Amino acid sequence: EAPVAALAGYLAEVGVPRVGDRCIEVGVVDGIQRVHAELRLQPVFAQDVEGPQDPQIEVVDAVGQALESQIQNAVQIQLGERMGLMLNDDFIVTQHLDIAMMQLRFELMQQGKLSFDAKDADLEKAVKDTQNRSLAELKADVTKQIKEALKDPQSRMQLLGQIIQKALVDAYAAKQNPTDEQLKRQFESWQIKRIFAKGDDATAQAILSKAEADLKAGRTFEATMDRYSNDAPEKGKKVSDTATPVQPSSLVSDPNLASLTDLKQGEVSKPVKVPGGMAIYKIASVKADVPKDFDKSKDAYRKNYASSQGQRQVIEEVEKARKATKIEWTNEAYKLAFEFTTLTRDGSAVSAHLGDYERIEAAAAKLKDDPAGARIAAYVRYLASNALNEASTPEQKAKRAANRVETIQNVLSNGMEGSMLRLELAEEYLLLKDGDGAAAAVLEAARVNTDLETRGQMAYSAINASLSKLK
Repeated sequence: EAPVAALAGYLAEVGVPRVGDRCIEVGVVDGIQRVHAELRLQPVFAQDVEGPQDPQIEVVDAVGQALESQIQNAVQIQLGERMGLMLNDDFIVTQHLDIAMMQLRFELMQQGKLSFDAKDADLEKAVKDTQNRSLAELKADVTKQIKEALKDPQSRMQLLGQIIQKALVDAYAAKQNPTDEQLKRQFESWQIKRIFAKGDDATAQAILSKAEADLKAGRTFEATMDRYSNDAPEKGKKVSDTATPVQPSSLVSDPNLASLTDLKQGEVSKPVKVPGGMAIYKIASVKADVPKDFDKSKDAYRKNYASSQGQRQVIEEVEKARKATKIEWTNEAYKLAFEFTTLTRDGSAVSAHLGDYERIEAAAAKLKDDPAGARIAAYVRYLASNALNEASTPEQKAKRAANRVETIQNVLSNGMEGSMLRLELAEEYLLLKDGDGAAAAVLEAARVNTDLETRGQMAYSAINASLSKLK
């Protein structure tokens, strides 16, 4: 089974939502995503995990990312079917064969066996020289491997998931017919300004509504920035003095900022979501730098533009489909893991989502005896508790101490042992003025700390500090 330390990297590397010998499966039927997730992990010691993150984060992130990937794939496949794409085995084979040939060209170029502008005849010769077989024989072998993999339903979903986004981008790109003016906009460089409102959606929207009212009443964007924006100004300057350089093409892949590419110089956006809150943008200045070979290479630029716009449309359409699709979970613990990782990726401060963290913590606590999800629920509860603790005052931390003791003990009983966890437990006992409990936790921390490397030495230092505090 995959070690916890390598779990996230393992999932990312192979692209399969497989954890140990279990799978995370997502299907879409009549607009409802049915998510079934199971996970098997061996008990591990916290100090066995290398890297800056706690093992609980590694596990929950891995599960959350795998679920996100599979849900995204399911929505994209559903979108492709609605568009009339023939997502059959022949389509999958053709797409993966094309990818394999592109990878082959790249590898041969890296080896110096093939030039950038090599023709098919050059590729044929390079394959013959390096592999002692014809290109046709190589393609037949790759095709056979793909067809064999398609016989397994899980592998088929994996193979389709790897190509569905490209297939959608190609389909939307084929509908593009850009003008010369649209093509030239690809080469613009912008300076943008923003009015940033931090907080949850409701708080940020309330601030930006006032800003929009001021703009409508005739106040300049810069004056409105100075009045409402929560961005910190540079030393000795006003907020409105700050402008950020950006290439419009870099915004296409961001579902929240892609709409900015429709704006022209001086125009102002509607409020959009950004990490930590929401913002209104203005295109402060535009500099055009059309290449000298524009007319000569127009077809290539048109192809790039179509692909870029196809990518943008896919992002927008998938986002719409996600919002319109109901998710039906068969495992509450994995739902909470997914919600937690989604929440942390938002980039907002914990204080902006206190209610969500409290809800996740409470829901995870109810699953402590659930045979299908107790372990993941324990990890999610612990991470949500950590987030809430970081946002708490000393008085609030003292009130949370009893709950924290139960939370940490729940993690320890679910196979996540470690000296630092034991020391956290000791701190909570001290807040409860339970000296015996704190002493027992510190002694247990010393017992389980068997690491003689840097991490273990850090733990020994922390143990000694805790012992001094107990004295």
